[in-house]
Amino acid sequence: LEAGLCLYGHDITEDTTPVEAGLLWLV
Repeated sequence: LEAGLCLYGHDITEDTTPVEAGLLWLV
């Protein structure tokens, strides 16, 4: 969750959800 929150507002787009951002961060 924290990983997603860190990216929230930066890499989050209309097509990218917080969950996806978290997964991308882990990768």
